[in-house]
Parts: sequence; C-alpha cells; structure tokens
Amino acid sequence: MSTPQLKGALEQKIGFEINSIASCRRLEALLINKGHYVSYTTLSRIFGLAKINTHARPSTLDELTRYLGYTDYSHFLEINNEREASNRDKMEALLCVESLFLADNERGAIRQLMKFKREQPTAFGYTSQFVGNYLFGSQKEHSLAFQELLQYQGFTLDLLQLFVFEDDPFGHYAKLLKQLSLQQSTNVELSQFSELFVQRKALLLGHKKQLTFRTQDLSHFHLKSRSLELELLAKIHTKESILLETEEILHRITDWKEADYALAFVGRWCRGLIYTEQYHLLQDHIAWKEQCIALLQIREVNKEFQAVIYTFLALTYGYHGSLAFMYNGEWENAKLESKLLLSLAFKQHDAFKIYKRLLGYV
Repeated sequence: MSTPQLKGALEQKIGFEINSIASCRRLEALLINKGHYVSYTTLSRIFGLAKINTHARPSTLDELTRYLGYTDYSHFLEINNEREASNRDKMEALLCVESLFLADNERGAIRQLMKFKREQPTAFGYTSQFVGNYLFGSQKEHSLAFQELLQYQGFTLDLLQLFVFEDDPFGHYAKLLKQLSLQQSTNVELSQFSELFVQRKALLLGHKKQLTFRTQDLSHFHLKSRSLELELLAKIHTKESILLETEEILHRITDWKEADYALAFVGRWCRGLIYTEQYHLLQDHIAWKEQCIALLQIREVNKEFQAVIYTFLALTYGYHGSLAFMYNGEWENAKLESKLLLSLAFKQHDAFKIYKRLLGYV
C-alpha cells in the first residue's frame, strides 16, 4: 500500500485535501484531539510537501492507520490487499456480463448474473449496479431480460432490493417491481416496498397521494425510513413534529452497528427536508449535524444517501467537505437524483432544473 493511498484514506476521513503545510497543521490538530501524535512537520515530509522528503517510520504509519480505525499499518495493508483481490473478481464479472449484453444476448447475461449470485455474491453486488443501469436507465424496454429475470423470482428480488433504481425515468423498474410483487403475492414486505416506491414517485411528480401505511406498522428499516420520507413529502408534519421525529431518529440509530441502517434513516429524512424546503428547521441542531458528518466519513460508500447528506449539510450549515464518496465504490442506483441534489449544494440552478426535468419532478 503506497503513501498516496494512505493519504487518500486520510483525506476521505478528514474531509479536506492534504496539499499544504496548513492542511498538515489541521490534520495534526485532529490527530491530537483523538489521542494520536504525528507532528505536522512529519506529515509534510512523508506526503511530499516539505523540501526534504523522508520515508515514514513504521510507528508513524501505525499511528496514522489507528486513527483510521485499523489496529496497525499491517492490518491496513491486509484489508486493502483483500479489497484489491475483490476488485479483480468484480471486474472479471462485469466484463463477462457486459459483453453478453453488447452481443444482444440478454437472456445469457441474466443467467450469468444469477450464476454470480450463487457462486460470487460480492461480484453479483457489483455487477448488479451495471445491470440495473442497463435495464432501467434507457428508454428501450429490455423485455427478454425482464422475462428471464422473472424466472429467478428469489434472485430477482435480491437484485431489485440491492439496486433500488430511484431515478427510474422511464418507469421500467416500477413495472418489473409490480410484476414481481404480483408473482409473490404472499410476500408482504415486497408488496409494501412496491407501493411505497410508487407513492414516492407520485408525490415527487406532483400528484396528491394518500399514504397507505403508517410508519409504525412497518418492520424493515428500509421500509420505515422510506415511509418517514413520504410523510414529509405528503406534508403531514408540523415544525414541532419534525423536531420530535429528528430526535427519535437519533435515538433509533444510537450505537448503530451497520452503516446501511443509519444511512437509510438519516439520508431519507434529510432528503424529505430538502424537497420540502424545511432543512432550515435543524440549523441549530448540533447533534444532527455531527451525525451527518460522521456518516460522510465512514468507509462504506452509498451515493444515494451520502449525496443527500452532503447537500443537507451544505444548505443548512454551509458545509463543504470531501466528495470522495462520489468517486469511490460502485453505488449507481440514484445517479440522477444524487446529482440533482448536489447541484443545489453547489448552487448550480440551471443544472438543478435540467436534472429535475429529466426526472419529471415538480
């Protein structure tokens, strides 16, 4: 693992580039605050910012990687080497499936994808991002691929849940989701998810919609968090109830073990507040701000929610930290909506209007 890669990992955590002596001083202060001591002069030397560059001592590398949450530098190397091996498997899977689609062998591509689901789950997760974009991101309806997908009901459900294509500008995702929920009519959570997905689209397109479910009646955290966002979009909350629900979300995600859990609740709540222009209600809420920043700094990458959280922080608190999450990882399931929201964060109003028009949102 080279120093530039360690530098990149540090920049992703701290939210700013290490590109000057001043930035090394900032990093030194952050390290000291967490009980790690590496002087700014040492940092400037090992990252090539001083006149004299030196190789870092093993003890210095250990200290920096402990700050990142590893036990020591060897652990950092081990984890990242495993990640590189995984990346090779993912690329091989992607090339295999993509080439079949390019050869117009849609059924063969789906069969190969499902083989990866059985034999290489990680490769399936990565490749599903490409497949989702291919199937749902263009005007053409890939009927042969959809027919093949519906032969693998259980695997298709995994694909649709892993790749929740919120953008769905042409309605293909919603159509396949409806077909699957009809096939699996006894699957209550699938029916709930299908209905909540359709309701959210309708509200964002400007249609009045009576909410079908009460949040407290839903069990899965993705369904609960989605329902909370819909409550905001349906404008059934008062200022007081928004503040109360914010406290409830913070309490719910206290000591969260899985990043997905916290990202879903915080991301969807932030998104609802942005769309209804009520984000300013939390401008004095320090605990919420700190939780949002913490979720931007985790290693897991989920553009759908991290782009939302970044935008919320920018609009509410004037925050402009690292955008590393947009360039790391494979999450592609809300590409247009992520950029729609980021255009607000960067005050790109013409871009915002274009993305809004592409998605059909009012």
